[in-house]
Amino acid sequence: MVLNRIIDNYKITRLLGKGGMASVYLAENPDKNPKKVAVKVLGLDIVDNKEYVLRFKKEAFICSKFSHPNIVKVHSYGIIEGKYYIVMEFIEGKDLSFYIRNNKNRTLNDILNFTLQIASALCYAHKNNVIHRDIKPQNILLDKFGRIKITDFGIAKINLPQALTQENERVAGTAYYMSPEQIKGETVDLRTDIYSMGILIYELITGRTPYEYDTPLAVINGHLYKTPLPLKNYRIDIPDYLIRIINKCIAKNKNDRFNSTEEILQALKSKKIKQLKNNLKANIFWEEEQKNIQILNKETYIGRDELNNIILKDQHVSRKHARIIVLDNNYIIEDLGSMNGTYVNNQKISKYYLNDSDKIKIGNNVFIFNCN
Repeated sequence: MVLNRIIDNYKITRLLGKGGMASVYLAENPDKNPKKVAVKVLGLDIVDNKEYVLRFKKEAFICSKFSHPNIVKVHSYGIIEGKYYIVMEFIEGKDLSFYIRNNKNRTLNDILNFTLQIASALCYAHKNNVIHRDIKPQNILLDKFGRIKITDFGIAKINLPQALTQENERVAGTAYYMSPEQIKGETVDLRTDIYSMGILIYELITGRTPYEYDTPLAVINGHLYKTPLPLKNYRIDIPDYLIRIINKCIAKNKNDRFNSTEEILQALKSKKIKQLKNNLKANIFWEEEQKNIQILNKETYIGRDELNNIILKDQHVSRKHARIIVLDNNYIIEDLGSMNGTYVNNQKISKYYLNDSDKIKIGNNVFIFNCN
């Protein structure tokens, strides 16, 4: 697509940006409303790639049907001179990743405002049977008025016409924001967007994703098996209700998350949330070389099986290895007949009353117990 080309009565004036899949241009017509639009053009080098073409057409189809203030509006789409294009709403602003990088002192008001807008947009999409599947800062635009605009529905999941449903159903998404079920290649539902949104809001607060490691395998391992550093470690001004909302969003078991984005909106507006059910009642976090464990419920099971509160993927750990219970304000750890034993301060135990800073060893995993 060359500069000065006329498309849908708009004149292309300059290149706004170029990615691996497409280029985006600014196009203008002072006599039309809106006067400015963005024209997204599929890259010349991939026009023959069936999967990319289907993604491009899917994005155009979905967004042309949507009408929501927090979702980028598509005005028209088609083919010109063999090139696929989309004419869409022009947003004067940057994406959310730019905002995070360049605003070190992100205010609580901004975080809450962005969270409400993202949840509102996803609620609308989900009610229209669309799962985005790639929620991340790069796919969320922020205009000069502080309005959120979600874009890039290219890998969204929806019941579409046959012509738009031939895309290869392999694992899709971006590693830092993918839900555990996406990573495993399982069937996903709207709760995968809820997980990704939780990861994104965590990043808005902290400036980094919870599993920001050097290799894709380490990132995936984080999503599957690790617990993020508590948000209070980064900022003490984050209200407890928002922390509970985020923790519920990023629960590894999708059954422990919110059942809908509408529930999230209600929780944000009421500042209340029901007690979490299962996996997030125990926190594990890392401080340099030591792992710290903090217990947040009355009974916490530790083991290799995925039904445990704390899952240790270690062949030296039994499927249900140990549990920690709270009784009369005491923390008691019990070995559950494990093959390799449970150790506290290097002593094998069957039952032990824990004290702050006790060292617990289960298999090859060593934790420092924090009673507060």
